[in-house]
Amino acid sequence: MSPDSQFAFITLRGPNPVTMPHMAKGKTPGFAVVSIPERKMIKLVQPAEGNEKSDFHGIGVRMIK
Repeated sequence: MSPDSQFAFITLRGPNPVTMPHMAKGKTPGFAVVSIPERKMIKLVQPAEGNEKSDFHGIGVRMIK
């Protein structure tokens, strides 16, 4: 979640998890940015677009002032 609770950052699983076999497999590696008030995905971020072997484990959110 973003510090202001306006956005959720949701990691997605690709079809070929990098580190080891996983029970969870998806279609698109990366993460989705979802607007909480609108309940709508506003952006899809892929680590290496077009490369099914790239996959995130998680993300961290930090405040920058």
